[in-house]
Amino acid sequence: MVDLGPELRTDGDRDVRTRRITRHHSLPGGRAVVGALLVAGAAVAVFAAYLDATRDPSTRYLVAAEPLAPGTVIDDADTARALFSATPLALEDPVAAHAVAEEDLEVLVGRTLAAPLAAGELLQRSALADVGRTPDSHVLSFALPAADAVGGALVPGGTIDVVATYRSGGDASTRYVVRGVPVLDVTSGGGTGASVVLTVALRDVEEVQALGHAVHTATVLVVSRIAPDDGPDQLPAPYPAPVPDPTDEGSADG
Repeated sequence: MVDLGPELRTDGDRDVRTRRITRHHSLPGGRAVVGALLVAGAAVAVFAAYLDATRDPSTRYLVAAEPLAPGTVIDDADTARALFSATPLALEDPVAAHAVAEEDLEVLVGRTLAAPLAAGELLQRSALADVGRTPDSHVLSFALPAADAVGGALVPGGTIDVVATYRSGGDASTRYVVRGVPVLDVTSGGGTGASVVLTVALRDVEEVQALGHAVHTATVLVVSRIAPDDGPDQLPAPYPAPVPDPTDEGSADG
């Protein structure tokens, strides 16, 4: 048999026509297509995540422009802009929820720093206390042994009560002098037997007189409040209750 080409060959005296069979390539199956799409989608997601991670953060948060001491009062927006600068930061949601964004700068006005901040340190909302020097408040400082001032553990932004014990022995009487007093500043000398200087904001001249008198004539103790009372800051009766002096009554009647 002689091969005369892809379509004609001879076999002896006969011409034999042949047909070349070519195998056609089929399209990929459904599973293969779905798999390819999933791989492509994953690649797109990874690329998008990469772009998001390398993109400059768009939210600007407040950081201290200089070292700030606890007790710093932020009187107005201009003071807030002078004390804090804004820098773009990429913060995780739990951290961002407690930070102060630049657009929220107004929340600082009238607040007091309850903790020190280093230059460049992020401002947290927990470092702001609702304590300020209002136009009708009176600022007074007094020193106490640390043991009589909650061991010196007081911080600006807290609220205290002041208790005084007058006289001694059987004639001693203890009474509240002022209640619900905001603490503006606390300084300490350190060391054994250290004293602390408390700076507080008093509401009126009567509180100034009462606290000033107690500091100079009685043994004073400071009580730190875990949480402010719901009701008004009424002064309870002295303890023990004073016993009426019959002689005074008789003199008054006479």
